[in-house]
Amino acid sequence: MKKVFVYAYDVGNLGDDLFVETLVKRYPDVQFYMWSNENQDSYKNLPRIKKINVDTGAIKFLEKIHLSLAARLKNYYIERCDAIIYIGGSIFIEYPNWRDIQSWWKYWSEKSKFYVLGANFGPYIDEEYRNSMESIFKNMEDVCFREKYSYDLFQSVDKIRYAPDILFGYPMPQTPKKKNKVFVSVINCRKKDEGSNKLWEYAEKYEKWLFDILKKYVDNNQEVILSSFCKVEGDEETANVLYTRLKEYKKNCKIRKSYYTGENSEEILREIASAEYVIATRFHAMILGISMGCYVLPVLYSNKTKNVLFDFGFKGEIVDIRKLESGKCVEMRYAKLSEAEINVLRIQSKKNFEKLDTFLA
Repeated sequence: MKKVFVYAYDVGNLGDDLFVETLVKRYPDVQFYMWSNENQDSYKNLPRIKKINVDTGAIKFLEKIHLSLAARLKNYYIERCDAIIYIGGSIFIEYPNWRDIQSWWKYWSEKSKFYVLGANFGPYIDEEYRNSMESIFKNMEDVCFREKYSYDLFQSVDKIRYAPDILFGYPMPQTPKKKNKVFVSVINCRKKDEGSNKLWEYAEKYEKWLFDILKKYVDNNQEVILSSFCKVEGDEETANVLYTRLKEYKKNCKIRKSYYTGENSEEILREIASAEYVIATRFHAMILGISMGCYVLPVLYSNKTKNVLFDFGFKGEIVDIRKLESGKCVEMRYAKLSEAEINVLRIQSKKNFEKLDTFLA
C-alpha cells in the first residue's frame, strides 16, 4: 500500500474539506497522512487518513531541546511516504514573507514526488516571486491549476496543467425540485487575508450591500438561508450580524442559519441543491451552486473567482466587493449554466487527478 502525505487547509473550511474527502475516496488502496494539533478534529470519519498530532509529547519535548530536532522528527514522517500532495485553492498567494515560504516548497519539491491539485496562483505583485515559483514548479511531478489565468502564467513549464475546479466532480445530492429560497454564503472581510488584497477596508460596504439586498427577499416573504463555510475565518460573525439586523427589520421574516461545523457537509450541500438562487461570496459556494443548477450571483473578493467564471463563459452579474459603491445596489442579474455545460465541467474536472492516477491508481 502506497503512503502519501497530504497538505491542505485543515481548519474546518467546507471547500477544502470536500477536496480532501474527494482525494481520499478516489484512492481506496492508499494510506494518507496529515499534520494535526489538539484543536483539529476534521476528517475523523474518513478511512485511511491518519492525523499526526504536532502537539504530541515527543515533538514538544524535542522543541524544548532544540527546534531542529523537532523538525527532523517531522521530516522523518514525511520522508517515509511515497509522495506529497498539496490540495487546495489559494495556496500561492504572495505574502510579505514569501521567500521563507518558498524555501519550504523548494526543499520538498526537490526531495519528494510532489503533486499540486486544484490551485490558483496569486494574487501577486512581485515578478521575482512568480519567477521563483516557476523554477520550483519545474521540479514537481504535476501542478494542476483550476483556472486558465494561472495556467497561462506558467504554460511553458511542461509540468503545468489546467482542469476545472475539483468540486465540479463532487457527487451532489439530488432534490425533487428547487424551492423559492436564496442561499447566501458570506465572508468576514475583517479576517480574510489575501496578501496584498486588504479586504478589511471593504467590510462595512459589503455588509450594508448584503443587508440591502436581503431586505428585498424578506419583503417578498422569501426564505433566506445564511451560511458560514468557515468558522475560523469569521463567517459566522458576519452571518450573525446580518441575521440579527434582518430580524430587527422584520421580526417574522423567513430566515435561517446553516453553518458548517466540520461534520455536516451533507446538510449544507442539500441546502444549496434545493435553493433556486445562490448569492456566493465563498468561492466554492459559487462552484457548488453552479454545479447544482442554481441561479448564481457571484460576489468576488479576489480575481480568482472572476478568472474561473470567464473560463466557462458565465453570463450573469459579477459583484466585486472591492468596487461596491455606498448606497448603490447592483442589478440582481443571476445566471445559471445548462445541464450540458455543467456536464462538460464535471467530466473535465476529473483531469485534476490524471497524473496522480498514473502513480496511485
